[in-house]
Amino acid sequence: MNKALVGLLIAAVLGLFLITEIFYTITPTTQGLVLQFGEPKRTVKEPGLHLKIPFIETLQIYDKRILAHTTPPEQIISSDKGRLVVDAYTRYIIEDPLQFYQRLTNETQAKVRLSAMITSSLRGILGQTSFEEMLSENRHEIMAKVQKDVAKSVESMGIKIIDVRIRRVDLPEQNSQAVFKRMESERARIAKKKRALGRQRGEEIRANADREKAIILANADKDAKISRGEGEGKSAKIYADAYAKDKNFFEFYRSLQAYEKSLKPENTSYILSPDSGDFLNTFKNSK
Repeated sequence: MNKALVGLLIAAVLGLFLITEIFYTITPTTQGLVLQFGEPKRTVKEPGLHLKIPFIETLQIYDKRILAHTTPPEQIISSDKGRLVVDAYTRYIIEDPLQFYQRLTNETQAKVRLSAMITSSLRGILGQTSFEEMLSENRHEIMAKVQKDVAKSVESMGIKIIDVRIRRVDLPEQNSQAVFKRMESERARIAKKKRALGRQRGEEIRANADREKAIILANADKDAKISRGEGEGKSAKIYADAYAKDKNFFEFYRSLQAYEKSLKPENTSYILSPDSGDFLNTFKNSK
């Protein structure tokens, strides 16, 4: 009885072992590559239960989801000869398990190769870019170039690059102060130049305004003199016409104007004799 039980248990274990060797499962997030004595035979991407030849065929499972990889910090020299510490992260997917296995074997090797390719691309592209450009709005365009370059490098490796981004761009500690001082002096030079240009432009504007002011005042003075002359001419003509029509009335009117200008209603007393020349002739004649 014990021997039968032991035999049954051995058979069950062998059966379970054979089942695990014959059947395998592919989930929606994985994909498989079936190998026969280490040689790739077929790619399996359809989720579900599948068969393989036990002891002859083995299975290599790869993730189907988007994978992430961060490169270690590297020193890169920019186009303005600045030393920069740059690290980047990459998102990618294993698109072709067969090519991936033939060129990289596993994800560990893939990350090593990706780090080397990304670092090489960063050195080549950022080496033609200034530190200021890396911090500007052009940063997205720079990273698009890096992504395109890396994607081209991994075309034959079964990998598809989704995104490549710079995580940080720092200066080495020993260079930070020197670079900051150089940047400060450069900004001071630019500011001084702009202030000088501003002063020059201000002087030009003031000179133009003074010239226009002088022209406007001269034209206004000329127009005023012309108008005044024309007015005096008309006034003289009116007086002449009035004198020609009625000499006595004209003399009376002029005398009244003289009285109005001379005898102003102020706190001043005038003592005049009735015989004070021609000034009071109007009053004499009015008797």
